[in-house]
This record gives sequence, structure tokens and C-alpha cells, in this order.
Amino acid sequence: MIGRSDVIVIGSGGLGAATAYYLTKHKGLGVTLVDKHDIGSQTSPRAAGMVSGLSISPAVGEALATWIVDGKPSIDLSPMSVTRFKDQLWSEPQLQREAAWQYRHFYGAV
Repeated sequence: MIGRSDVIVIGSGGLGAATAYYLTKHKGLGVTLVDKHDIGSQTSPRAAGMVSGLSISPAVGEALATWIVDGKPSIDLSPMSVTRFKDQLWSEPQLQREAAWQYRHFYGAV
């Protein structure tokens, strides 16, 4: 049973796990990592972090940890904001085509 946490991180994919790690190891906070699946088993490019490629998840996790503790991120996170899509309103068929391309391109899926 967890007695106390300074921060609760919801989602244990690459971004959530990296954020929890940096909050614990570099900021000294007590962190509870919550996920309905096994920890680290459901990393997804559809995550709210909008991270394209897991190779940058640790850097983004560290930036998020710094932001949580210090009140501002250590790097500019604005390129990852969902607001960057505000001028790209896609129809459902276009969204499906783009999603299919992403899965083919990045995962070799058919």
C-alpha cells in the first residue's frame, strides 16, 4: 500500500515512465506510477505527449519533471503542443488514410 506520493503520473508508457523516473531520481520526489496495464507495456504514439519516436521520451520526461517541480520546462515544449494541429482539420477518410500511412511507415503494418 502506498502511504504518500508527491506526484501521481498516469500512464506508464515511454513518456510517463521517463517523467516518473526523473521526478524520483533527479528531483527526489515520491512518485506513484499508475496504469491499467502492466508498467511499460502499452507505449503508444497516440499518447497525449505527442512524442514521435521513443528515442526522445527520456528527454521529454526530464523536461516534464523539471516543469512540474520548477514551474517551467528546461526546454521549449511548444513544438509538441496539440495546438500545432489547429489549422489541419481533416475529414474522417483523410484521418484514416494518414493513420494507415503512419502505421505502414513506422511499424511496417499493412
